[in-house]
Amino acid sequence: MKAYLPLNFQLLLAASVLGCAHVPNRERFGEGLEPLTTEERVLVATIEATHRAPAPLTQPAPYCVSFADSAHAGPAPGPELSRLQVSVYLIPVQSCPPTYTSMIALIDSLGRPLRPRPPGYIDPYYLRIWRAVPIAGRLVSVRVDATQGTRGWLLDCEVPLAEPSQATCKTLREWIS
Repeated sequence: MKAYLPLNFQLLLAASVLGCAHVPNRERFGEGLEPLTTEERVLVATIEATHRAPAPLTQPAPYCVSFADSAHAGPAPGPELSRLQVSVYLIPVQSCPPTYTSMIALIDSLGRPLRPRPPGYIDPYYLRIWRAVPIAGRLVSVRVDATQGTRGWLLDCEVPLAEPSQATCKTLREWIS
């Protein structure tokens, strides 16, 4: 024998089940994104300064970012890029789109390019950002190795910790390979 529930009880039961299904997606009161750490604020200021004039990274291209420090031979751990709110598109270097710049053009037997560049495509910038080093009082220096295609730049960015938005970068070296 089937037991029938009154309609208002069925609706109440359905609403409570649906309401509970969304609870894991809700933030608890007082929680949310953690404020940026000092390291993250320095990185935001550095990245913003790399494409302000007179810095050389001015094309509207994504930034493929990796981190380095003198204690590691390879890539160093860095912050989650999605936390860094900047005016350029940041991508972890492992997920970077292909670059189409090469010293050798590859063509098929009919003379057509094998890897044609999409219309309007701009090669991404590859940035290796070094850990900040204190240089005076509340001023830090951040070294940035940047490349785009066959061009490269070594940048030195100075970030005042009291006013990170006042960060500046100067080009120490520039090359074409």
